[in-house]
Amino acid sequence: MFNWDANTKNPISLGSTQIFPTFAFRQTSYDEPGSPAYYYFNSTVNAQTKRGACTNMISYNKQDAHGYTPFSFDTIYPNETVTDSLQFYTNPLRLYLTGGRDLQHGQWQDATFRADSQLSRDIAMHQLVAYDLNNHQWRDLVSQYNLLQTNHLIFNLGTRYSLSGQGLSTVMTEMDWVISPKWRVQWIGAYDGFSRQVIADEFLIVRDLHCWDAALLVSHQQHLVYLYLRLKAMNMPLPLFGIGKAGQVLDTNMGTPN
Repeated sequence: MFNWDANTKNPISLGSTQIFPTFAFRQTSYDEPGSPAYYYFNSTVNAQTKRGACTNMISYNKQDAHGYTPFSFDTIYPNETVTDSLQFYTNPLRLYLTGGRDLQHGQWQDATFRADSQLSRDIAMHQLVAYDLNNHQWRDLVSQYNLLQTNHLIFNLGTRYSLSGQGLSTVMTEMDWVISPKWRVQWIGAYDGFSRQVIADEFLIVRDLHCWDAALLVSHQQHLVYLYLRLKAMNMPLPLFGIGKAGQVLDTNMGTPN
């Protein structure tokens, strides 16, 4: 097997624009009579331009593979894309506008707008929306609000709103509140706006009893109230908080990057 990677440590400068080209090549030969050697290549060119609070990044990527490989994990699919990302950084607001073209399949990538705001030291807000240029329709508006007070309180609220006329589709929350050195409360909740049903509502209350922990689990989706005593020295797990009726993890992530 032969590998060759070429990465530019020092970018090519053209005025306020810096260009970062990279290239990778790999060739592998398998013991199959009459089968050609398998080779793969990937090339990327990033051009970054900065002007004040604005940064624009244009990226071109192409990869392809030819020959024979007997392994599915080694199969490389052709890909060719060009993307553009415009970023605007101020304090406390950051704006991102991205889009691009899938040259391999002749389709546009979604035009995506994202806004991040650090409203205070403890409060952050994220908004994300995209437009499908191929089908001419809006994606869901995703909103997320985060409250973080050091090690005492974490509270996240996320919503997903359908811009196609269906309205609010999802509300998700999670909380981790250390009330005192002896008391801790955790909560997760989720609401399905289409079915108008609560799909998750679960509390875990833990009390420190010196050598013991007492935990009370109240679960809407599992229809149970569970009291648990744990000897700390044995390091036994606490009740299965955040697990659905079918054993799935109740994920409250709305998909908005942090």
